[in-house]
Amino acid sequence: LDRLAAAKANASQAALLSMEPNTGEVISMVGSRDYFDTAAQGNVNGTLAWQQPGSSIKPFVYLTGFMTNKVTPATMLNDTRTAFNAGAGQPLYVPNESDGKYWGPMLARDALANSRNIPTVQVMEKIGVSAMVTTASKAGINNYSNNQGAYGLSLSLRSR
Repeated sequence: LDRLAAAKANASQAALLSMEPNTGEVISMVGSRDYFDTAAQGNVNGTLAWQQPGSSIKPFVYLTGFMTNKVTPATMLNDTRTAFNAGAGQPLYVPNESDGKYWGPMLARDALANSRNIPTVQVMEKIGVSAMVTTASKAGINNYSNNQGAYGLSLSLRSR
């Protein structure tokens, strides 16, 4: 079953942490599929290792836009191939959609619900990286607070 699941998901590793939401008590923690599988880095505890936020950071981007009134759920965004200014001396930032398709004009609520990348970067561009980092920090996500200057628009998706 492990091999079948890995083949279907194209994943060699997985981790899980379950917590009691009211107290924060750890109920269970599994750091990898097999600690002794060094080929798949099984000895790395995935629940403790620093991970890229992936799409889990997107709600904080939109929340910041909503809180600052720079974006509303009804704001029209454009899911088309876009080159964003990444700052002086930096190459243009050209994100892609994970499905390789562009859906065109769409409401912010639909862009968030469908986890569209380019509209999310458009919102990040409107609000600014530091505003999103502040919102995430208020929610207890402090990974980005120390060196905000190191992050750009791509933080809204999955990377620096």
